[in-house]
Amino acid sequence: MGEAVDLLSPVMGGKRLAQRMVRMLVRHGLLERCKPLTYRAVDLQEYLDREAAEYIASRLRRQGREATLEGRILRVEGACNDELKRLAENLGYTVYCSSSPSSS
Repeated sequence: MGEAVDLLSPVMGGKRLAQRMVRMLVRHGLLERCKPLTYRAVDLQEYLDREAAEYIASRLRRQGREATLEGRILRVEGACNDELKRLAENLGYTVYCSSSPSSS
């Protein structure tokens, strides 16, 4: 955490708080650990796309559908509507449904 903590500590008000902030950013996926003391910021658009796709999959699971993310592919058991496909494709994901789309 060395350099990241040194950069953040004047702004955060201390090294302990800066260390906690770096750990939190890593845990949430906004920073990636390259080496033990080296971090890289994740592209914000990539992060938001991934989080949005995870959210869509979790909403489908709450509705009782089986939904899994495999890389940039969203697999859904059951029918998919056109709106779901359009939304996921706008995020750069390909949607595969196990049955034909339902009419809305």
